[in-house]
Amino acid sequence: MSSFPVRLCLLVCLVLPSACAVHAPAATAPAATMVPAGPMTPQAGPSQPPWVAPVYLAGTRIDAIALLGPPPPEGSEAAGRDLEGVLAAQLAARQAGTRARAIADADVSCTRFADALGDAAGSAGAQPALQFATTTALQASTVIGAAKAYWHRPRPFLVSDRVERLADVAPGAAPDSPALDARDHSSYPSGHAAFGLACAIVLAQLVPEQRTALFARARSYAESREIVGAHFPSDIEAGRLAAAAAMAAIQQNPGFQQELLEIRPGLRRALGLAPMPRALATPSADTR
Repeated sequence: MSSFPVRLCLLVCLVLPSACAVHAPAATAPAATMVPAGPMTPQAGPSQPPWVAPVYLAGTRIDAIALLGPPPPEGSEAAGRDLEGVLAAQLAARQAGTRARAIADADVSCTRFADALGDAAGSAGAQPALQFATTTALQASTVIGAAKAYWHRPRPFLVSDRVERLADVAPGAAPDSPALDARDHSSYPSGHAAFGLACAIVLAQLVPEQRTALFARARSYAESREIVGAHFPSDIEAGRLAAAAAMAAIQQNPGFQQELLEIRPGLRRALGLAPMPRALATPSADTR
């Protein structure tokens, strides 16, 4: 695939190779046993994509802390602009009547991208591909866990009472618990933004005709997190960069490439699209 996010990430990994180190797995160990553990495993909790075993990232360690760098310092001009960005997004959503969509975007599923694929994306034949994209995107999202815990950034609604809390961060949306406190201090980077970009990257390889619409939807899906008061703009950009790094690594995984080839024809049939030309449907074309 030749999308901008993947090209950007490949460049980042060339410039910061220590942030995207790939280690060959032991020949006798199956892929599922090569899951990174410890600090790379995000904390489970509300308003964060659920953790799944990152099988497609087997043998790969992406150091999101080194890759992303810190969020804007508290009290800085940059932090002030971040807060104003949230408030502006919330005001714009109220005026445009898009809050309901933003609230629905709290759902961590690539089915939220069906509108970018057309009406037929809701059919039964499209569901296996959407589930494949969701599983892959959840794996990609695991790379941000260490950075969330390390930076421990408070969410916008803790920084200013002018920020409205909606969806999964609304008051009372989750019971008080240590997980809730961890959620409230895990703003940077955004897991939903990482998940959304990963969805778009996978689906764009299945239906490249809709690449532009899919990446636009990934942007609006991420910006929904500002509208509900869950994230700052810098959280969004950091999450997207982390996802690009993760997806660049995932696309090197033979298992992912094989499943991609197997799932594509069914989705394209469900959408009423012709099969992709063989030259475009090969794994080598998808990863370039």
